[in-house]
Amino acid sequence: MATRRAVVIGAGFGGLAVAARLAARGWAVTLCERNAQPGGRARVERVDGYTFDRGPSVITGPSLLHELWQAAGGGELSRDVELLPVDPSYRFVFDDGTSVELSRHADAMQAEVQRLCPGDVPGWLRYRAHVEGFWDGTVKKVMHHPMQGIGDLLRFAPGMISGGGFLSMDLLVRRYIRDPRLMRSLRFHPTFVGASPWAPGSAIYSSIQGLEWEEGVWFPRGGTNALVSAMEALGRRAGVTFRYGAEVSSIAVEQGRAAGVTLAGGERLPAEAVISNADATWTYDRLEPVDAREPCMTRLLRDARYTDGLFVWYFGTNRTWPTVAHHSVLLDPPLPSRWNPLGPICFEPFTYLHRPTATDPSLAPPGGDTFYALRAVPNLHGIRDWQREAEAQRDILLRKLDSTVLPGLRDSIVVERRMDPKDFRDQLLTARGAGFGLAPTLMQSAIFRPHAKSHSLPGLYLVGEGTHPGPGVPAVISSARIVDELLHR
Repeated sequence: MATRRAVVIGAGFGGLAVAARLAARGWAVTLCERNAQPGGRARVERVDGYTFDRGPSVITGPSLLHELWQAAGGGELSRDVELLPVDPSYRFVFDDGTSVELSRHADAMQAEVQRLCPGDVPGWLRYRAHVEGFWDGTVKKVMHHPMQGIGDLLRFAPGMISGGGFLSMDLLVRRYIRDPRLMRSLRFHPTFVGASPWAPGSAIYSSIQGLEWEEGVWFPRGGTNALVSAMEALGRRAGVTFRYGAEVSSIAVEQGRAAGVTLAGGERLPAEAVISNADATWTYDRLEPVDAREPCMTRLLRDARYTDGLFVWYFGTNRTWPTVAHHSVLLDPPLPSRWNPLGPICFEPFTYLHRPTATDPSLAPPGGDTFYALRAVPNLHGIRDWQREAEAQRDILLRKLDSTVLPGLRDSIVVERRMDPKDFRDQLLTARGAGFGLAPTLMQSAIFRPHAKSHSLPGLYLVGEGTHPGPGVPAVISSARIVDELLHR
């Protein structure tokens, strides 16, 4: 048989993973990336000795990476990248100055609960047992299974119901925990993927905790982009051809199926399979030809709910704060619990602070620290004038950090960069500048999310956060495995 050809659009985690898998199976794979470097959301910027990872700050589920390396013939993951443990996983800091540290280790976490709220120890033990059972018995299987039809959904419905997956995260935690500080810390995890802890169905994201407890939280030596570089090296060894600065303008269609792509300069790359790691809305609205679009998909994306935007402030300092954790979440005074199904996504009011130099000091010059701080903000259906708003958001973060965990910050900043919803739209091509694309709500998950195998255009596949299982590095790596399976069933 002639070698089958595949074109992968986008060199994010999903695109890199699926390209390496297919090349190892003998496909002739060309990966087209419009930017000059791989990574997508996880690209990197280096300024005056400071390394700023633009994307994920948390790496969980290393077993998925080990499996990818084996599937792609790459040997051991440690050959290409070193993963460093992060413990405590997160430190939650409250407005009254108290804090909660979350750890993967059961004894350390129980001791923390005993210190903070002794009366919640029995409830904590029951909560942990519930989450571990739900993760291992149901969600782990859902995460790796293609969701293409109602049968796939029904197969896992009993486990979802018994595990409380259709509840809100807030309600699930309240079943076991009474202390408001511990409650807020445990229900926060849906926010990491753009979901609301008050939304029906958000309790499924308790599985993030289950995965963290099972495999830990990690950080690549050299920064998150070191993992990107390792995945690119894995793909090159498998035989992937990388084309940077190659923007795909459209998906070519012949005889009713995807037959390759056309680049912005007019070059045509023929293929038997096209796998898009671009934003799902961009793929269907901009890359798929109009006459190939399925009306129901057009309606779904037009009426879909998107996550809020993100404002991210990157900065390097000429001093260090050795007691600040790798991951800190500063929680403002609580707002009333609420969920408006017609309104914006509701988050805990928070400031997220990433200090990678807590784990890898080489990411800043000697005597300095590297940070990024993040706030949830309206996407481009809300605030549009980001030239003005960005300065206001930066000042909010500066005041907050300078008055709490980073005293003296104002006089210590030597380099800084910003990213707002307009940048997410223009640089990452995300619809409405949403921080996590399609909102992972109950009715936009599993089979209600754009499928990995397109029903409207045979030969087109989707990989990444826009398809099942959804946002987050483990889910995106798993989506590549799903596409690989669908292509070789």
